[in-house]
Amino acid sequence: MVVVSTSESKAEAQARFERDDRAAGEAGLLNTRIELEAVDSIQFVIRVTPEGDFEILTTQGSLSLEYLQQEVGGYIERFQVGDIHFIFNEEGRIKNLPKNVRFPTLCGRILICGETAGNFIGLPKDRVEEIMDCMDRAKIG
Repeated sequence: MVVVSTSESKAEAQARFERDDRAAGEAGLLNTRIELEAVDSIQFVIRVTPEGDFEILTTQGSLSLEYLQQEVGGYIERFQVGDIHFIFNEEGRIKNLPKNVRFPTLCGRILICGETAGNFIGLPKDRVEEIMDCMDRAKIG
């Protein structure tokens, strides 16, 4: 698990997030990593690498199709479990991407996010914590 931490106050983290969000433009997802407890209003996306490591990324608003395609390396496919969406490369097997250690039926990098009104969005802090707990308990391999 990637440690996501900062010593910023909630106000400092929010100010930095807003500044970074303006700089990120239309990308939709920021590379800013902050403590999950730092800002309740910010949503999060979980990025799962093929090796099974994960990172927490902050987001605000909907995630652009271009960003999702860039993250997974091609056309996107998704499946849904409850309110959670798993985004992955539609042609992962054809492109011989490595199997994902945590999700062995999928290949390559996976994004875990939410959805509203047909748009992919980040997840609230409590859902991310639940998912991370489940992934920590899951047996890999």
